[in-house]
Amino acid sequence: MANRQTPIQRLLRLLVRIERRAPFAISGLAFFVGQLLVLSSQSYMLFGCVTCLALILSRLSLLSLAKTMLPLLVGMLSGFLLVGRGALDMEQHQDLSLLVSLDSQLRHRHPGGVESIGEVLHVVDPTDTTEKLLHARILLRAKDLPWFNSSSWQKGDIVFLRGDFSPLQAHALESSYEGSLLRKGVLGRFRVRFASRAVAHSRSLFSKVRQKIISHVRHLLGNDEDSGLLLSLLVGRRDTLRRSTDEAFRSAGLSHVLVVSGFHVSMIFFLLVSILRVIRAVIYAGTGYVIPSFFEVLTALLFSLLFVGICGFEPSGLRACMALGFFCLAHQVGGRALSWGGWSSCLVCLSCLWPACILDIGVQYTFAALGGILLVTQRDPLRVPQVDLKGAKVSEYIRVSCAATFTTGLVSWIHFGTFPYLGFLFNLFLAPLFVLIGTKLGYFALGLHFLGLDTDGVMLSLCRDVLSWMKEFVLFVTF
Repeated sequence: MANRQTPIQRLLRLLVRIERRAPFAISGLAFFVGQLLVLSSQSYMLFGCVTCLALILSRLSLLSLAKTMLPLLVGMLSGFLLVGRGALDMEQHQDLSLLVSLDSQLRHRHPGGVESIGEVLHVVDPTDTTEKLLHARILLRAKDLPWFNSSSWQKGDIVFLRGDFSPLQAHALESSYEGSLLRKGVLGRFRVRFASRAVAHSRSLFSKVRQKIISHVRHLLGNDEDSGLLLSLLVGRRDTLRRSTDEAFRSAGLSHVLVVSGFHVSMIFFLLVSILRVIRAVIYAGTGYVIPSFFEVLTALLFSLLFVGICGFEPSGLRACMALGFFCLAHQVGGRALSWGGWSSCLVCLSCLWPACILDIGVQYTFAALGGILLVTQRDPLRVPQVDLKGAKVSEYIRVSCAATFTTGLVSWIHFGTFPYLGFLFNLFLAPLFVLIGTKLGYFALGLHFLGLDTDGVMLSLCRDVLSWMKEFVLFVTF
């Protein structure tokens, strides 16, 4: 009778296997643990325990000490760099007038409102306390008017604002939205009551394309909520959605559909990979020329990045492109364990660019979904299977969808106390349909319109109507 292994022995064998097939995964996790150690009030005790564990494992020749302790110390150092950062020491001020340079594009995080981050260039009629705002970064937020007619504003514009300022009462290492803003260098909120653009910055190519798409869709379909739902799936524009719609999609576990998330980027990426794979096979059959296997992966990744650029380079889309890039690299090297190396490598690189980023809820959603997918994936998703079984594909799709819903639902439960049970069903059927009709077929319909093959926008109208029926179904089920 074979000896049964204890849980500790199984864990050690798993660490050895990962160390052999994906060495950077262990180093990345050590870096991640190092950043989290500084968040605890007992960080010195935890550091001592982790150090002893690393020494024991290295002594047993299970893990290299340099691959664990050095990333651990670097991670702790990057975390300690944030300890001294806190909120701005000043009181709330009513009716301030500021000259601000926009550091980011206008974002429609909530229906009926917009926000952006800007740097204060000048304070009108400054006092001893308001002078502290000079060159500070603040979060600009407004609902409906006065920013309703400011859709053409973009990064780099200088605007004159009047409104109310309130400093952030948080710490940079807090796992909250305020802490996330402080980690980005934002020191306060500014509720805008009046706004006008003083100096317009030259628009980028992505901004011009995005604005052209918005203007054409609104010219053909109007400016109601149904056309706004199509625009949210095309370019991430949410200014015409009702709050009730937003809450219904959140209750159904479909809130990621209304923003440019990793779900959109991954679906577009894998669609392009499939199309390019067929093109590569046709070229080989016709000419005998063998195109390198990474051709479709790199090309699909490039077009996915272009899609994110048209949508305004949303952080969620950029995180998805970064993760896809690391997974493509893992695919070229080979091995499912290397996918976990890509997962941890992406998290480490993101942490270097933005220390303690794992505290941001959006980052937690992204990596929780990726982790859930990797836990249940039996093979490399970019590798062509030897035997194409439809039943196996359906089974794997169900496992992946449920795993991603479960892991992201845990994040929602931890932060908001709610778990999207309906998401297990809706993410299987409705989420792919929303992206298929609103994003994939939407861009196809736009292409037909721009080429003059559908000047009246009949296909765009059809996409809008189908999306409207699906939206009403979500509203009916959730309320």
